[in-house]
Amino acid sequence: MRKAIGLFIGLIFIICTPIKILAAEYTIENMQIDAFLQSNGDVLVTEEFTYQFNGSFNGMIRTLFAKEGTAITDVKATEDNTALNIERDDRDYLIHRKGKDEAVTVKFTYTIENGVDIYADVAEFYWSFFDSNNQSDYEQLDIMIHPPERTNDVIALGYEAAEGTEHVKEDGRVQFAFGTVKSGVGSNIRAAYDAELFPLATITKDTQMRSQILAEKRQIEEAALAFERQQSNVKKFAPFIISVFGVYFLALLLYAWREKHTTYTEVERRFPSPYFIPDETMSLPATILYTTGLLHGEALTASLLDLVRKGYVKQEDEDTFIVVRPEPDQLHESHLMSWLFYTIGTDGKFRLSDLKAYTDDKENIEAYQNDYDMWQQAIREEMNSYKLFKNKGKPRWLIGLTSALLLPCIVVFAIYELIMFMILGITLFVGLLLFAVLYRPRTIKGAKIKKEWTDFQQTYATIDIKEWEELKDDDQRRALIYGLGIQNKKVKDTNETLIHEAPNQVFPEVDSTMIILMATVVSSQFTQANNTASASGSGTSVGGGTGVGGSGGGSGAF
Repeated sequence: MRKAIGLFIGLIFIICTPIKILAAEYTIENMQIDAFLQSNGDVLVTEEFTYQFNGSFNGMIRTLFAKEGTAITDVKATEDNTALNIERDDRDYLIHRKGKDEAVTVKFTYTIENGVDIYADVAEFYWSFFDSNNQSDYEQLDIMIHPPERTNDVIALGYEAAEGTEHVKEDGRVQFAFGTVKSGVGSNIRAAYDAELFPLATITKDTQMRSQILAEKRQIEEAALAFERQQSNVKKFAPFIISVFGVYFLALLLYAWREKHTTYTEVERRFPSPYFIPDETMSLPATILYTTGLLHGEALTASLLDLVRKGYVKQEDEDTFIVVRPEPDQLHESHLMSWLFYTIGTDGKFRLSDLKAYTDDKENIEAYQNDYDMWQQAIREEMNSYKLFKNKGKPRWLIGLTSALLLPCIVVFAIYELIMFMILGITLFVGLLLFAVLYRPRTIKGAKIKKEWTDFQQTYATIDIKEWEELKDDDQRRALIYGLGIQNKKVKDTNETLIHEAPNQVFPEVDSTMIILMATVVSSQFTQANNTASASGSGTSVGGGTGVGGSGGGSGAF
């Protein structure tokens, strides 16, 4: 496959695959590999690589996989002619060399026994020095294949990252000039010589191979020419496609902005701003969900206090709440009372200690989460019943389906290595898809509620104690409860100030210190319950390389 296909798939693979974090931070600035083919079919390999380390390190890792029928032997490493200790861990060779913030150049040598395949007419070295398991980038990579003696009868091919990088020298050496190679990319190199250059080697298979290799080389070259022609054709219409979808996306954004501007202008014209806190259109939990988009742990505290405000629950003592009216107006209020006072608590009584004991028991975590989800869904159902958003189902579906038209174009751009157009296509696709998902213009009623509570947050954050004392008791309670239920630091600070300065004014029957304690404890217990999950992650050992015949490898550090 072409390099851009690998990049495209690699991006998806990186997103979906756990990443192994190496202990040392480094870059591999240079990797020079020389493979000396021997007349007996063995290959003597010399690798010289330069690491630039940032921070402390203990050494380098070279992973080597051998093809079936071959073996890696006589592995050594030196630095400035000084031998370095090598520790083998299966296919990993750990080269021990401690240091900090420095460049290290190491000469690494080994032998590939039976690395050359011998046929009746040709002998070939077909190998992968690194594969898709490789976790490191090579800033500069060159591989040179040396025949046993000078010759001009050479066939060279490269696959994957090596495709098109081969250069045959006058003396028969073959250079694969990769340049920069990213991690997770594999390659196979192939160099074929006359079989007579390997008189001491054992025949691998007594068959003619030259014509097959030449046919494959012609096929690759013809495919490359066809690819270039197709790439040129695709490049002609790519700007047109990107431009059309780009204009389409900008037009949608402009339309949505104008629609929102018109709605809010109408709200300002028809409805004067409230003096302080908006009228109670829907319940406070539904208001919190609508204006913030989320129900955090603090919303549980706010909802419990809202039950107190409405007279369904009262505080019996500093740690105990009891049900006094068991039939509230809203379904989510009924579920919350059943959940807190009869599932977590007992017989209509709820203590903060009950919540901690309940969530500390891991067997209750799933039930806790299910109850929370049911409570949240019931609040969402109440919110949706007020028709706060316009019905834009059909336009959203149409926009989503339109965005899907970009997918085949993105794939084509990737196939033909038009990386810039591929990235622009992905950006537009994601933008259109997000627009289709998030495009929910508010009705006049929805915009009015949103604006009033947004203005309230700004006003409440600057209120002083005298203004606060002039408000009605229920306005004070609703302001306090709403402030507890949203994650707004300025509003939270105002709440704490007002509770301390007017401790018994808002909820005379509720200990003011308990309000702050509840907000902290309920939220922390909620977070603990939702974050308790088994973190499973098992390391996978690779059985072989992904290169030709199971060869391959990679680089790392520790």
